[in-house]
Amino acid sequence: MEPSDTSTSSHSTVRRPLFTSNMEEQFMSTLAKEQVKTLTKFSGSDFEDIIHWLKHVEEVFDRALIQPSNKYLAIQPYLADAALKWFRFNKSKIPDWSSCKLAIVKTY
Repeated sequence: MEPSDTSTSSHSTVRRPLFTSNMEEQFMSTLAKEQVKTLTKFSGSDFEDIIHWLKHVEEVFDRALIQPSNKYLAIQPYLADAALKWFRFNKSKIPDWSSCKLAIVKTY
């Protein structure tokens, strides 16, 4: 198991890997950024699985070391069509990432 540095907030624990070299850290950072760029959009259609999509988004955001407080903002470009309209209509009522996940799962 790889050693890690643990940071905690009131909502979640973020584990940051301890890299053995600067080159390894740069590689992992580049890999995470590429994964963020290639995330699929969620439109809210009946053929999409919101649970599966959210799990994948959460994994990619965690690898990219995006803090929970920023995930709420970072998800917006990955919403489309009905899901984007839903988010725009409801975002003033959604205070944080945890609330966002619960609300979007309840809706879709």
